[in-house]
Amino acid sequence: MPLVYKLSTVCVSMFMAGLLGIAPSAIAQTMQPSGLTAPPVSNPTESAALEPTATQPPVIEPTESQSGSAVSASVRRLHYTLKLDVRGTYDDNIALTQTNHIHDYSLRIDPVISFSFGEAEASGSNSLHFEYDPDIILYLDHSNLDALQHVIHFGATSHLSRLTLGVTEEAQFLHGTDVNQFTQTGTFVNSVNLDVRGRPEVNTFNTGATAAYDLTGKTSLSAGGQWSITDYSQFTSSQTVSGSLYLSYAFQPKLSVGVGGTGGRQLVDEPTPDQTFEQANVRLSYEVTGKVQASGSAGIEFRQVDTGTNDYFSPVFELGLYYEPFDGSAFSLSGSRRTTSSASLVGQDFISTQFTASWRQRLLQRLSVSFTGGYENLTYFNVISGVNSTRDDNYYFIEPAIDVRITRYWSAGGYYLHRENTSSLSGFGFNDNQTGFRTTLIF
Repeated sequence: MPLVYKLSTVCVSMFMAGLLGIAPSAIAQTMQPSGLTAPPVSNPTESAALEPTATQPPVIEPTESQSGSAVSASVRRLHYTLKLDVRGTYDDNIALTQTNHIHDYSLRIDPVISFSFGEAEASGSNSLHFEYDPDIILYLDHSNLDALQHVIHFGATSHLSRLTLGVTEEAQFLHGTDVNQFTQTGTFVNSVNLDVRGRPEVNTFNTGATAAYDLTGKTSLSAGGQWSITDYSQFTSSQTVSGSLYLSYAFQPKLSVGVGGTGGRQLVDEPTPDQTFEQANVRLSYEVTGKVQASGSAGIEFRQVDTGTNDYFSPVFELGLYYEPFDGSAFSLSGSRRTTSSASLVGQDFISTQFTASWRQRLLQRLSVSFTGGYENLTYFNVISGVNSTRDDNYYFIEPAIDVRITRYWSAGGYYLHRENTSSLSGFGFNDNQTGFRTTLIF
């Protein structure tokens, strides 16, 4: 598995260099810090590999406008962000177990280093982006549970007349109970791998390539490919290869509708059989103004299992909504439904349906309050004969928080998190409460 991933990384790097048409020496001369920009917000995938159901809606984080004259008339090509988030937390169930809860104090240190070359938001320009997000978790009384996790993002885009090409890569090296996930309003939640729960050691790699061609002023054709690898040290590993093709039509400058499909193959460690799937989807993208943006897709997935058991079909969807009713107020909603193989239960797949909503309100210029909540359901079914699938999970979380902007680059605040999972199988349920403070520095 590592050799396969190294080959994919080399291919991505060669493809990126060809797209940008920039010699390494030219990049080295340009890579000189020249200013600060607002940090790009990433939306990491879950620790389990997800099969593609639609294009993930773009993550938008409002930033306050800055007054003053530009320091230079030339356009900056290199942008960088240095961010440090530190959290001190009391947790009454650090292992996320149903019984025998272990409580402890922890220090979580999350630096972020990101570099962008080019103008990603400018029409017709080429761009390159790299981001590294290490996650350090230190416990006061249970140092044996300390964790060091890594999340790496890479992306490149090239515009060639009517053709737009792009490549993406995300790698996660996880060994903890959760991983940071940001919402469109800028708040964060800790995403839990409900299928395995506990502290799984897993590496995930998601490689993607896209191509879009403008056929006419309103019609475009897009294609994409994705390769996802989920490599567990003690559970069932899998990888998924898929491709998609869509035809889109712009009814208005800010309203676009597309139809198309996705097909792929999921290869799973034995004894769980390999599977083939096909999807028929409709996509929608709508932007009223900069304050209201919505996108998503919905369709049907058909899945066949190599063992010859019954074929399965299920609705699938992806959605994202961002709404800024007035200055200082923002609301976001995201949701998805997908089917994938289980890493914890042999010979079984599960359907995951989840929603996350977040609201953030600024008060008195420097003070802001936020509330984030989410729900997820996992429903399992067997893909080999003789397996009795009875597991059904219902998970929810709520997280109110308050933050104060001390200076332009420094903010601090406190939060409370309650999360709970009710499972029909003993051992997978848990409830957890966290109370803590956090402080963030951005340069």
